[in-house]
Amino acid sequence: MRITTLFALLSLAACLSAQGELSGPREYPQFRTLSALPGGLFGVLPGGKPDFSGAMAISTPIAYALGSRHFAAGLGNTSVNSRFAFFDKHGSSTNTSNGTGFVMGGVTTPVGELCGTYMVLSSKGDQVYNFQFSPRMEGKVRVGVGVQDAGSHGGASGDPLDFTLHYTSRSYYSVATADLGKGNYASVGYGDQRFGGVFGNVSAQVTPKLKALVEYDVFNWNFGLATPVYQRNGATATLFAGMIRGKYATWGLTATF
Repeated sequence: MRITTLFALLSLAACLSAQGELSGPREYPQFRTLSALPGGLFGVLPGGKPDFSGAMAISTPIAYALGSRHFAAGLGNTSVNSRFAFFDKHGSSTNTSNGTGFVMGGVTTPVGELCGTYMVLSSKGDQVYNFQFSPRMEGKVRVGVGVQDAGSHGGASGDPLDFTLHYTSRSYYSVATADLGKGNYASVGYGDQRFGGVFGNVSAQVTPKLKALVEYDVFNWNFGLATPVYQRNGATATLFAGMIRGKYATWGLTATF
């Protein structure tokens, strides 16, 4: 089965499947859109170099961490409906979208790549830190381990519930990514909290300038398309548009260098 056919079938399943909402007890609303993890709306090759032809996902991890002298930054916004929107300027009681921003850098060690992310969750400056390590490996399948929201500041559901019921949003995960060739990748992983179950993603290189993404993030199916809007001297800007839970419009813009 060709990878594009697989993507089409998975996208259809995303639209037809019963899926959970983005809010509520232990629904992790701040982490269900742009992941701010390696490969989050930008491509990463085995070995840690960012490249549009590399593995890519939306809210779920891939196995490849950024290596030394490689950096990424991005922002994204998810609407409360199927219409794309810019960042919301209203108060929290009238929010019509949920925005995220991040900066990320990596280092290469003798045993693998280690990267860290500074992630901003709202206009109030709420911030968390993410980390991932990818051991040095050979072959088509590689693995990575990481933590999203290492300090458990992002919230599992909402401040009152988290405080009363002692919920944590610190989420550990492990993931394996297979290089399927010709810019196509598939990942599967398992974790706790936000990643409390089996998750997976597929990124398909439709053309040299178009990548299709589909993922199951434990709660929902998400999908979309990414395209490079700038590529020069090792730097790439990638624009993404898609749907979270099959009905919430989401977009993102990332830069890697």
